[in-house]
Amino acid sequence: RAKSSVYASNLSDEIHQAQALAAKLT
Repeated sequence: RAKSSVYASNLSDEIHQAQALAAKLT
């Protein structure tokens, strides 16, 4: 359970970074 929580947190982190990058590029 803790592992999956860490995974979800990493995933949302990746999404956040991707959105920030997309915002920079547009």
